[in-house]
Amino acid sequence: AGEALLDGEADPNEVDGDGWNALHWAAGKGCRLPLFHRILGMIHNVNAVNNDGWTALMDAAYQNHLDMVVSLMNHPGIDVNVQCRAKCTALHWAVINNSPAMVAQLVSDDRVDTSLKSNNNWTPLKFAIDLQRHECVKILREHGASEE
Repeated sequence: AGEALLDGEADPNEVDGDGWNALHWAAGKGCRLPLFHRILGMIHNVNAVNNDGWTALMDAAYQNHLDMVVSLMNHPGIDVNVQCRAKCTALHWAVINNSPAMVAQLVSDDRVDTSLKSNNNWTPLKFAIDLQRHECVKILREHGASEE
């Protein structure tokens, strides 16, 4: 269906009432990687946010779509440190969803700032400790993350 819409000249940059564009939907729901890359290539702003301030990277990280996170992180325009309205980053959401593989992927990129704090003043490591995400704690500490 997505291919058919794009072939019919649908604009993947258009947003719905919640501010979601085609990249948000593809990153959150998952799709075949060729379709995801096609949408990614047509998006004007890879860091576009929905009404809650979520980027496609945040949703892909939260939904544990590792292949899409890798594709987004390789995009030249990506900002891996965008914070949503709750001031959480993709790394915060990966920790909250208890996804050690996603956390490891995100912190493998030197651009990812592990010191950014959410609205409740918590870093991703503080979330990991409080939520007892033991493997995430280990990975974050190995990459020099701080609670403060």
